[in-house]
Amino acid sequence: MLEALIAEVQAQPVLDGPPPPVLGPTPYQCVARQALQRVGFGVSAVVLVLAGSKTVWVAGRCHRVAAGELLLLPALAEPDVVNEPGTVPHRGVVVRFEAGLVAAYQETHGVYEAHAAARWTAPAPAEVVLALLQWFQWQRFSRPDGQWVAHRTQELLRLLVGAGLAGNLLQGPGPDLRQQLVAYMRAEPTRLWQVDEVARSFGQSESTLRRRLREQGTGFRDLLEEARLSHGLQLLQSTRWPVARVALASGYQSQSRFSERFKLRFGMLPGELRRSTGLVG
Repeated sequence: MLEALIAEVQAQPVLDGPPPPVLGPTPYQCVARQALQRVGFGVSAVVLVLAGSKTVWVAGRCHRVAAGELLLLPALAEPDVVNEPGTVPHRGVVVRFEAGLVAAYQETHGVYEAHAAARWTAPAPAEVVLALLQWFQWQRFSRPDGQWVAHRTQELLRLLVGAGLAGNLLQGPGPDLRQQLVAYMRAEPTRLWQVDEVARSFGQSESTLRRRLREQGTGFRDLLEEARLSHGLQLLQSTRWPVARVALASGYQSQSRFSERFKLRFGMLPGELRRSTGLVG
C-alpha cells in the first residue's frame, strides 16, 4: 500500500499558484541532503516518510525514521532534521493537527492513560496509510473544503489514537498563547501586523499581551517572524516559486533580508533549500 501512496503523491500537481487556504496532507521531497534546524510546525504534526530516511534530534534524543515509519511531534517541538535521499529522492508527507481540532478531540473524548504515552516514531499502521492514500486521491480532483478537511483530519487523529500513537499529539491541556498567535498570523503572513490590533483580537490589552509573552520567554516580533519563516519553509518545499516570490508571500519585501533570517532560523539559505528539493521551475 505504501507504493500506491508514493505513486499518488507523485501524481499530485506541484503548486505554481497560491497554496490552498485549507491545507490537507502536504507532500515534500529532496534530491540532495537537507540539514535543517529548529523545524517547528507550531501545532502537533505527523510526518510519514515514504522514501529515503530522516534523522531527527528532539527532546535530547536522536531518532532515525525509515521509509514506512511515522514521526510524531508535539506542538512545541522544534527538532533539528536531516533528510537523506537514497537511490531515489527522499519523499514524505506532513499532516498538521490544528490546536483547535486537538482541543475539541480532548474535550469530547478525554485523554486516557493508554493514549497519553509519548511515542516519537513508529511503523505506520496500514489504516493510516490507507486513509492518506484516499485523502490524496480525493484532493487530486477536488478543491479542498474546510469542513471536509477537518473531518478527515479528525478521522486520522482517531486512527492514531486507536493505534496508541497519539500521545505526543494530545500533549498538554490545549493550545497556549504562543501557538494561537503564530497560527493566527501565519494565516496572513503578508499583513502588516501590529501588536495592539492582535491584542484586541484576543480580548487583551497590549500591555497584558506583552507581559504574557515575556512570561513565555518570547515576544510579539519573534512570533511574527516565526509565522512568516515557517510559511516560507512550506512554500519552498511545496511549490516551484522563485525565492523572491516566496519572500514576498511570506511578508518580506527584501529577498536578502528573508534569506538572512531564514538561514539564521533553519541553517540553510532559501536558494540552497530550493535546489535540494529539485522543484526548480
